[in-house]
Amino acid sequence: MQVFVGEDERLRARLIATDLDGTLLRSDKSISKSAHDEIRRLSEKGCIFVAATGRGMNALPEEILENKAFKYAIVLNGAAIYDISNGRKGKKLLWESFIPGEHVKFILDITKGLPVYYECFFDEKGYSSKAYLDDPSGFGLSEHSIRYLRQTRIPVEDMRSFIPENISGLNGMDIVLDESVSKSSLKDLMEGHGIYVTTSSAHLLEICNSAKDTALRTVMDMEAVPAEDTVAFGDGDNDAAMLGMAGVGVAMKNGSKKCKASADRVTGSNDDDGVAEALSEIL
Repeated sequence: MQVFVGEDERLRARLIATDLDGTLLRSDKSISKSAHDEIRRLSEKGCIFVAATGRGMNALPEEILENKAFKYAIVLNGAAIYDISNGRKGKKLLWESFIPGEHVKFILDITKGLPVYYECFFDEKGYSSKAYLDDPSGFGLSEHSIRYLRQTRIPVEDMRSFIPENISGLNGMDIVLDESVSKSSLKDLMEGHGIYVTTSSAHLLEICNSAKDTALRTVMDMEAVPAEDTVAFGDGDNDAAMLGMAGVGVAMKNGSKKCKASADRVTGSNDDDGVAEALSEIL
């Protein structure tokens, strides 16, 4: 059964997916009261909410996990799907994917000797180069982002040894790039080797074996919701395909060019209640 929300001329929606950082979350990593109110209003009308994020499960904000409107979480850019309707303690892993070992070896080979740092994710934990965590200020991160990074990563002295030791179970992997390294060249090399790689910030390449749009399609199948009854919000290149696949894709004003090009409309920035504004206007 389709849920019709709002007045007759407004869109219908049964499932609403939203990215977190740069989209639903403000720069201080909080969710505005207006966004909370809109999410509650639509949830009461039967809409299912999905958090679709590059974050790992361990890094999901409590504001999301404690909000009963959110039934699913797509984490690590599509590498895993969780049922979070019962909060952090009651979460259930529904599906996950792993980076093929040969892809991991190739990435380590082509980045050997380059001024990069590594991150990896498995068993619901995130690991990062200790040197990067000690001083991430040179990568354009805000104080809130640095605090988040240090709270959600376990420091590892030698990531180039640590990653191969855990190669069989990696859900995700990040390459943090010095500005002297050509991001586009590395991305092209990886994609030419059949590796799925995306990005959500200027100094980051994010690798997994799935994508947000693929994972969202899986959730849509679980709920028997067609694309035309789905709305998706995002701000980064890693959101573009998800916005393009949804019935209505909404990019943030602060979004990347690729994200905006894939969207049906652009709303306000994450710091100006863009998600709440769009939900109020179109649903």
